Amino acid sequence: MKLIDWLLKKSTHHKSFVIDHKEHKKKTRDSFRRVKRDNMLIVQKLRQHENRIAKLEGMMEENSQPMKIYRKGR
Repeated sequence: MKLIDWLLKKSTHHKSFVIDHKEHKKKTRDSFRRVKRDNMLIVQKLRQHENRIAKLEGMMEENSQPMKIYRKGR
C-alpha cells in the first residue's frame, strides 16, 4: 500500500511540474511576444521621428531666408 501511495504522490508531483512548466513556458513566450511587439513599436516611432526631423531640416534648408511674421491688427 505504501508503494502505491508513493507512486501516486510521485506521479501527481511530476504532473504538477509538467503543468507548471507548461504555464511558465506559455507566460515567457507571451512576454517575449509582448517585448518584441513593444520594441517594434518603439522602432516605428523612432523612424517616424527621424523622417519628421529630416523633412523639417529639408524645409529649413529651402527656406534659409528669415521668415516674416505678420501680426493681425486688433
